[in-house]
Amino acid sequence: MCHYKENPMNNLPIVVSFLFFSIFSLAQDLSKITFIKDKSQSVWLFGESKISKLNEKEFKQLEKLIRARINEYNKNANKKNLIEVDKYFRQYIVVENEKDEKEIWVNFLCEVSERMKMKWKTEIISTSDGGKCYLNLTVNLTLKKVEKFIVNGRA
Repeated sequence: MCHYKENPMNNLPIVVSFLFFSIFSLAQDLSKITFIKDKSQSVWLFGESKISKLNEKEFKQLEKLIRARINEYNKNANKKNLIEVDKYFRQYIVVENEKDEKEIWVNFLCEVSERMKMKWKTEIISTSDGGKCYLNLTVNLTLKKVEKFIVNGRA
């Protein structure tokens, strides 16, 4: 009787290929995200608060709140002003306020200009006008509430 025993090495190219594409797609998403941890960048937003971090569960909660608020905005927007959230670069500032509540400010940028390529990961990019290309929101994650949502106007 002949017993066929599969060689695990036969599956190695498939496993390596899967891991490569999973990591590549993750890196592509992460290339549009930055967490600004410089307190001097957060003071004008949150006053005296301490820089904090998000764990995976908190990040998922935040993402759910962001998407719900943007979906609400999109329901009332005309077709040319719809916001496609996954197409934006994002800057996050995460703090714990004086009440020990976790607050997050998220700045959305539809593009990062050539002159901003080096700065956007560490400095807040602020613009006037630009319409739906630039928006930001503030979320109190402890209260599970979007507190501010601002889409820039058009010049």
